[in-house]
This record gives sequence, C-alpha cells and structure tokens, in this order.
Amino acid sequence: IEAVWERYYDIGEVDDLAGTIGQLLYELDYPDDAIVYFQQSMQRNGRIAMTCYYIAQCYFELDDLPQAQNYVLQSLELSSDDELAQTLEKRIQRELDNA
Repeated sequence: IEAVWERYYDIGEVDDLAGTIGQLLYELDYPDDAIVYFQQSMQRNGRIAMTCYYIAQCYFELDDLPQAQNYVLQSLELSSDDELAQTLEKRIQRELDNA
C-alpha cells in the first residue's frame, strides 16, 4: 500500500486515492495507519464529512476519545443529519461519561 502511495502523482483526477487507501486500512483494522491517509485526503480535498467520520471512528478504536469526539463533531458540523456520525457521537459521549 505504501508503495502505491509513494508512486502516486496527483494529476487532478476526481478519485481520492488517499481516502480510498484510508478506507482499506480501516477495514483491515489498521486505524493508526488509516488516519495518516485520511489526513492526506483532507489536505488535498478539504474537510469532508465522511472523512472526518472515518477519522473519528479510527480514534475511537484507538481509545483516543477526545480526538474521536473532535472529528465526529466536525463531521456533524458538515452533515448534521448523518446517522452514523450521530450514533458514534453518542457512543463517544457515553464512554467519556463513564471514564
């Protein structure tokens, strides 16, 4: 995966290779590595609700609740009706309340 990214040359295409790699790493249960690619995606494409959600989910899995909350709130700021982000925000808040 790293070799693909290292050889990547941005020609302005619509596809988001960094975001796609982030999703792949997230699905393969590498949340710490996925965050790096999601952040690359945000640098190239700006803040997108789904990218913020995925970063929040990664931090949640890494038990970094403050960072998870930060990114899920960003996701909700961009898309307030996103049910996945709403559910994650409730889970994070429950964990913070029980800490």
